[in-house]
Amino acid sequence: MIRLTLEFTDNLGPEADMPVLLRKLDARLRAAPIDGAHVLAAIRVLTDFIAPAAGGGWATVILALRAPASLEPVVAACAEDLFRLADAHLTELYLRHSIVVSLQLDLTGGAPLERRHVKPADMTF
Repeated sequence: MIRLTLEFTDNLGPEADMPVLLRKLDARLRAAPIDGAHVLAAIRVLTDFIAPAAGGGWATVILALRAPASLEPVVAACAEDLFRLADAHLTELYLRHSIVVSLQLDLTGGAPLERRHVKPADMTF
């Protein structure tokens, strides 16, 4: 499984439109040749601000990408694209906010324990 978590401090406000950014990032990951790997993309809003710098608080955007080590070449190739997509999405906000953007890439060794439970096609409720 490839897991992308978009975390950001809520001082960016609604004009940041982070759900749109998440959809862009998710689409880029799904376009990669990842052969059957499940992609999970989610948003986490950080409501506690990072310690403010002189002259105002900083906003933070973190792209946390976790994938099996076996997918390192594909994920590494996507990482720069994901960073560029985030940067382009936030361009207008850079004029009004001090923003730290970071990408955290975590490649786990070995295959993670994962089970997929598919609902039977004939199951109705």
